[in-house]
Amino acid sequence: MKQKFDIRTLEKSKLEASFNPPDNYVDNFTTRLMQQIPAEAVQPGASSPVSPRRRLYLRLKVGLGVAAVMGGVAFCLFAGLRHHTPATQPQMSAQTAAAPSSSYNENYFDEVYTYAMLDDYDVYDYLAEDY
Repeated sequence: MKQKFDIRTLEKSKLEASFNPPDNYVDNFTTRLMQQIPAEAVQPGASSPVSPRRRLYLRLKVGLGVAAVMGGVAFCLFAGLRHHTPATQPQMSAQTAAAPSSSYNENYFDEVYTYAMLDDYDVYDYLAEDY
């Protein structure tokens, strides 16, 4: 039968050693790491020459990617606009055509004034102010 693990049964020296790193581990870490890295490793800032064929491939890859994205955006815009049908306006009779269109503007401004809680005196005061 398998014994149950209980941390209280372990010796105190094993508990202390299991949670602490070895002595001088952090102090000597960088020197040990640098010893493990080979001397011929690529230095930062040094770049290997890129062949003209590879350079052309990279330019084509980026150019085709940009063209694909722009084509996708254009397709989405035109597809969305194609399905959008503007609301048709009813045909106006001769009397309606002769009526001034200011009634529409007045109704709109009345709604705006009501929403903004303005009255005529506020508008007159604003127009009369000198800047």
